[in-house]
Amino acid sequence: MSINLYEEFPQLEKSLKKVNNVIQKSLESSEESFSTIIQKRFNENSKLIRPALCLIASEYNPKVKEKAINLAAAIEMMHVASLVHDDIIDQAKTRRNEPTINEEYDVGYAVICGDYLFSKSFQLIFETQDLRGISKMGSNVTTMVFGEVEQYLEKYDENISIERYFSIIEKKTASFFATSLVMGAYLANVKEKEIKILEQIGRTMGMLFQIQDDLLDFESQEQIGKSSQSDILRGTYSLPIIIALEDSIKFRDYVMSNKEEISFNQVMTYLDSSDALQKTQNYIDEYYNKTISLINELSNKEVNVKLTTLVNKLMKRSR
Repeated sequence: MSINLYEEFPQLEKSLKKVNNVIQKSLESSEESFSTIIQKRFNENSKLIRPALCLIASEYNPKVKEKAINLAAAIEMMHVASLVHDDIIDQAKTRRNEPTINEEYDVGYAVICGDYLFSKSFQLIFETQDLRGISKMGSNVTTMVFGEVEQYLEKYDENISIERYFSIIEKKTASFFATSLVMGAYLANVKEKEIKILEQIGRTMGMLFQIQDDLLDFESQEQIGKSSQSDILRGTYSLPIIIALEDSIKFRDYVMSNKEEISFNQVMTYLDSSDALQKTQNYIDEYYNKTISLINELSNKEVNVKLTTLVNKLMKRSR
């Protein structure tokens, strides 16, 4: 089920269309074929969650709206750049049902495209002249890199703990949600106490989003077996798998014995006979409650309403 995340807020929806326009304009170059390849990575099906968070946080000060749109565009470009590099590391063949750059062309070309997006993103961020925001994004990129390093070091480790998994997704996903809110708040010159709450909201919301993604890999009829199967074969274990590994010696023995030849159907059999999926849902509910509780601490009612609506809609998504 496809959900329009922003239909209740036409002004936000309008601003996000402007974000897309800024991205497309920024990526134009004299090498048209190169521009076209990169521009294709930004399509109408994108959720634009991170730029939306930036725009929502910037609403504390409506005067910074135009700068916020440029900043939100930079944030989305940074996000897509990280996905291009993730696809290279994961040797992914598709993303959003489209061939990845590394699959359609080659790894070298994909590296160049990712690097170009990183550079264009920082160019837009520098144009805001917000030094705190520049520093925050730099710090976030470093954090994401270390999350990728942690994940790489845990490949094929059937003893990976839930705590280690949380550390990885906090760095890879949750930190960017938090950064998006904080950068919008910096631009709007929000008070430090409120910024700390927004940062916490971003982190819990990012955790919620990633764990939900893990669960949808096994529950969505549209996606079932695709990304989750390739992750397992590459030795990257998501939360339902980690829970099952902790709870079932039989399942752990199976994973240890098969590694790169794991049958996804066999995995589903183990998961269906356990409570791993329900325990994953319990973590989702826990982070949802934390996020809503933090949102209710915000002083700005409009920001509160938008973030609450967005979180509730994300809980209903099928992908």
